Amino acid sequence: KLYLNNFDRLLENNGELIRNLINSIYNENNIMETLQLMCHGVNQTKVKIFEKQFNLNNIYYLNANYDGKSLIIQRSNQYFDQFI
Repeated sequence: KLYLNNFDRLLENNGELIRNLINSIYNENNIMETLQLMCHGVNQTKVKIFEKQFNLNNIYYLNANYDGKSLIIQRSNQYFDQFI
C-alpha cells in the first residue's frame, strides 16, 4: 500500500507522474503483482477519468481499478516481457 497526500497533483498532465511512479515501483520489485494507492479526499471524477484512460492505453500490461477509496494497479505476467 502506498499512501498519497497530493494524488490530484499526480493526475496532472494525463497522469504522467503517477504512470512513471507506478512503472518505477514495478521495475524495482519484480515479485509484486498488485499496487494499492490509497488516495483519500481526492477528486473522484479525476481518478475515474484516469482509471478509464489508463485502461484504454493498456500497452503496459497494467490494469487500474478505482473503488472509491484506493486505486489498485495490477500487472499481468507479460509486463516484464516488454523490457527484454
